[in-house]
This record gives sequence, structure tokens and C-alpha cells, in this order.
Amino acid sequence: MDRKFIHFRPTEARIDLGAVVHNVRVLGALTPAGTAFMAVVKADAYGHGAVPVARAARDAGASWFGVALLEEALELRGAGLSEPVLVLGAVPASAAPAAVGADVRLALFDPDLARALDAAARERGRPARVHLKIDTGMGRVGVRPEDLAAFLDLLGTLPGVEVEGVFTHFATADETDLSFARDQLERFHRCLELLSHRGVRPRIRHAANTAGILALPESHLDLVRAGIGLYGIYPSAEVVRSADLRPVLRWTTRI
Repeated sequence: MDRKFIHFRPTEARIDLGAVVHNVRVLGALTPAGTAFMAVVKADAYGHGAVPVARAARDAGASWFGVALLEEALELRGAGLSEPVLVLGAVPASAAPAAVGADVRLALFDPDLARALDAAARERGRPARVHLKIDTGMGRVGVRPEDLAAFLDLLGTLPGVEVEGVFTHFATADETDLSFARDQLERFHRCLELLSHRGVRPRIRHAANTAGILALPESHLDLVRAGIGLYGIYPSAEVVRSADLRPVLRWTTRI
């Protein structure tokens, strides 16, 4: 890393940004041509340093960044990174003006946030670009498939909200038994059919996390999201070691 530290302890955590570049290229090579690559740099890039990791990933071909909080997205913007950033987690409605002002995409599943984004978009004269999050079985956040039609009715009344993307998240793609992950993907495709029937056709569909990139090629769609694999770590012991991932962090000490 570029930063220099004054320290007296003999133990260091060393970050190899070259390994980030390598991992982006290795994981990206597993996806079809034209599939975009999102580098997930939430939680200060899993403690590795969000800004330097994002820059290294961008230089290796990542065209999107994923974060958990709006504050993390604004940090990237403040560092001069202009690539699309998607906040994957929940964001309060009060944050809508800041998100629209910084051209940060938000995961959308909350009606109050949708209304606030529409108001912010109309005030600023620019669309609020969102990625509709569908909960196909993770049980964390997202619109449930049975509630999707009603949510689309709401979005139809909010012209300032542009549904640029739609996505879901796998709960068990890092397990040997991929049957539930495939069930989730099937539910996701049924939701995509409903969106199309309602005239909503997001240009970016995504589902694959690191485990999905490695084990479920049918889930790659328009974009993949590399989190833990970006840092050279497999999602679990059950995922087949099919890619030459290199650890980004190394602990060193003198004894």
C-alpha cells in the first residue's frame, strides 16, 4: 500500500495489490464475454483498504463496485473513483438526496426509499438509478416474489426512479449441495418474467457472488459480484478449488 506507518511492533499485515489484480482477472476469465465484474469493497474492502483495492480492481478490469453502506460509496467518490457503485444494503429514506447527488445506485426494496428517491430525482433533475433487490430465499433484505407485483405498481407511479438493474443473493451457493441455490435462480427467472410482462426490463441482471462465479455458471447473467474471492479466499471448504486465487493479506512478524 502507498501509506507509510510509523510503528514499533514487529508484526505487520501486508496487502498485495498485485494479488487483487490477479484475482479479478482469474475470476473474470470464468465468466462469459460481456459479463461485467463488480468488485465488492464493503467494510473497508474486508479490512484491506477500500480505495487502493478498488483502484487495483478497476485497473484489472472491474467496472463496478459494491459496498454495504452509502458512506462507503461516498468514500469512493471522494477518492475520485467515478465508476458505478451499488449500495447492496439497506439505506434510510433520508439518504436519498445524497445518493442521487453522488450518482450512487441503491438496492431498492423499501417503498419509503422509493418515494424519497423519486422526490430527490425530481428536485435534482436527474434519475435515481436503482437495482431492484428480490429476496428469493436468503431472507435478509429484498422484495419477496409474492410482493413483487404490488411493488412494481408503486414504481409505476414514480417516474424519477430508473430501474437499471435487478438482483438476488444466494444463501447456499458455497455448499456442496447446490439444489437450493438453483431453486433461488429459478425463482429469480420467474420474477424477471413478471418484470418483462409489466414492461420493466432492467439492463443489468445479477445473482452470482464468488461461490456463484465458481460453481454456478448459469448464474453469471449480465454482472457478477466478487466479494471474498477478490481477496484470495474461497467462500467455504465445500467450494471446489477451481481457480488460482491468491491471498491478498499476509501477516509477518519477527520472532
